[in-house]
Amino acid sequence: MTCAVILYWSSTGNTKKVAYAIKDGLEAAGVNVSIIKTTEAEDIDYFDYDLVCVGCPSIQWHPPKQVTEFLLKKFDAYRKHGKIKTGAPKVPGKNALIFCTYSGPHTGLNEATPWASILLSSLSTSASQYWMNGMF
Repeated sequence: MTCAVILYWSSTGNTKKVAYAIKDGLEAAGVNVSIIKTTEAEDIDYFDYDLVCVGCPSIQWHPPKQVTEFLLKKFDAYRKHGKIKTGAPKVPGKNALIFCTYSGPHTGLNEATPWASILLSSLSTSASQYWMNGMF
């Protein structure tokens, strides 16, 4: 069975709503899903999952400081253990999904694209760029 983890950070609850909507969709497709706040996910291993989903709000074209620190710490640990390397090939069967929320007078998808693209390339995973706009 395909196994996925959804990691999210939410300040107002909007990102949490999206995370649970993604969870519902994956479960409906027969995927075994774990959902964890980034503040409680230090010990998980991304390589235990077929799909790693990471979500947070976009604040001034960047993820919140808490999310950046969480991801950098995880990537540093993987680099130290040789699990990911600069310029490493994609890991077969491992995929990533990045989602972000935003509100107010923002630039929409263009606001999320820069940091999401960098993160996806750092994970050594395959990723498709599909965007969904909606109200949650």
